[in-house]
Amino acid sequence: MRSSLGTLLESGESGLYLLEGHVDVGMARLQAVARGYQFIDLDCRPANDKASTMAQAAEAFDLPPHFGENWDALADCVMDLSWTAGLRWVVLLRGLERLHALDPDSYGMLVDILAEASQYWEEQEQPFIVLLTEDCGPATMTLPAVAFG
Repeated sequence: MRSSLGTLLESGESGLYLLEGHVDVGMARLQAVARGYQFIDLDCRPANDKASTMAQAAEAFDLPPHFGENWDALADCVMDLSWTAGLRWVVLLRGLERLHALDPDSYGMLVDILAEASQYWEEQEQPFIVLLTEDCGPATMTLPAVAFG
């Protein structure tokens, strides 16, 4: 386990990580922004299907008007973040348990897209760190853990 979220942010190592413990979203945002990251809070607690997941993603990423509200469009958008001011991104992904229970296919697609985006940005040498909170279901089981704090 990494010593802390701060250590991960300093490393700039792209990937998906389990963020352990009680997460204070405001503090996570402050830690990320202080290190030059654009912070994206993708709260999926209201999501129960593909359409609501798309709506949450569009809001969190502030996706451009041309976003097509489908999985390919979401993948395209998160691998072309040219409309954002950032060159380094932290995505806090939380509340996926409900989506996993109600629409496991959408759950899997969202996690896969963020994993692919993380790989893509790593190849571009621009950090894209995705932090899944403990309420994100089975995808967290194999992720490296990071302690919040």
